[in-house]
Amino acid sequence: PDNRLLAARIFAVEQLAKSADPGVTRDLLDLYEQDPLPEPLKESIAAALAVRPSGEGYLLGALGRHHDFLRGTRAPRLEVLVPALVRADEKRAVPLLVTHLFEPETPLEVLPQLVSAIDVLGDRMVAGLLLDFLSRYRADSAFSGSTEALERAARAVLRRGDLRYRQRLRSISERADTHATLARSIEVELRDSEQERTEGGPPLPVARET
Repeated sequence: PDNRLLAARIFAVEQLAKSADPGVTRDLLDLYEQDPLPEPLKESIAAALAVRPSGEGYLLGALGRHHDFLRGTRAPRLEVLVPALVRADEKRAVPLLVTHLFEPETPLEVLPQLVSAIDVLGDRMVAGLLLDFLSRYRADSAFSGSTEALERAARAVLRRGDLRYRQRLRSISERADTHATLARSIEVELRDSEQERTEGGPPLPVARET
């Protein structure tokens, strides 16, 4: 990458980000997707997007894009979109975030951030979706290097779910083919949660028959 005038480019991004014009968010997203960019400039753009006072519609529009080889469209840069949407408390993003969570093209390193965003922005209903994610990938070899996304999903389910979800988490931890690190994490979370309840915490909600 050409690092000449890098300081000036970073300064320009910082000044541009102060504008209340929603279109600036679109411009910053377009700039971020220009490859290659010096890493400090990318970090500056990401920081600017995270504090933008307007332009959430452009963030949602970018999030709605998906990789399509035939159409020549690229997947969105989730590593910069997700923090900006969380900072904006943009709850409309949850269905789109869930879609990306289950897409094979989503980079593994972004998944923990994606799970946390769904947990923060979603309502109680996301517990079932995160449990589906956990059940689907609990033994997937793609997560053999890191189960952080799965562990975050388990913690979110435990916080939000009812007794039935708690039982399903225990079942996942007891499966022989579940990643060992994930199984241990779930067991610890369940034990700590049980201890908290016996020490006076709120009782678990009971699942309603539907």
